[in-house]
Amino acid sequence: MKAGSSFYLLYRGKRIEILEFKLDGAFVKTYWTAQAPDYYPRGLIVLPDGDRKTFYLLQAFPENRIDVFAEK
Repeated sequence: MKAGSSFYLLYRGKRIEILEFKLDGAFVKTYWTAQAPDYYPRGLIVLPDGDRKTFYLLQAFPENRIDVFAEK
């Protein structure tokens, strides 16, 4: 899939989920990671890294940091 041909939704439930969709709304894939109980991500940037993606999540609370996750 070429760059810019998808959009992503960030969901915080029992785990952090990033849902990937094609621009026509078709579901592509779910990426996920475990989370701490007080973890509140508020922003997301997804960048291609070769054939994989790197996810940058802005943690708004409690530490105001950026967490980096790489696709396996």
